[in-house]
Amino acid sequence: MQGVGKKDWYPGSHYFFGIYRAPWGNVLENNLDHWTPENTDAYFPRLKSYIAEGGKDLAINQTRYLQNAAYLRIKNITIGYTLPKKFTMKAKLERVRLYLTGDNIFEFTKLSKNYDPEILGTSHPMQRLFTFGLNLSF
Repeated sequence: MQGVGKKDWYPGSHYFFGIYRAPWGNVLENNLDHWTPENTDAYFPRLKSYIAEGGKDLAINQTRYLQNAAYLRIKNITIGYTLPKKFTMKAKLERVRLYLTGDNIFEFTKLSKNYDPEILGTSHPMQRLFTFGLNLSF
């Protein structure tokens, strides 16, 4: 396992506030909790273009959108089983072992699944790898 117990992260305008940077973004498909006259206690501000660029409004670091980037990641687990000799000897095999290995299996974090808490600042999701294997000894 691997993790960090306390880490604050301000995601920056190009990762977190995408629809606030471009007027051509399709805001109708984004189901954000943004301010409207009917929703005055929303998490995000009212929708308007370009407030997240050039040092304006959302481009300035602030504590309202500071994210808790603490995490605990299960990095690697291997589970294996060796068949009993009474079965392997019948097949004239010394040893038969089956195994399953998983890398980067799961994270406990409050961040969106779009972010890898180990390499914040990129929008690439974490790669997960699962391997099944068979070891035979003659």
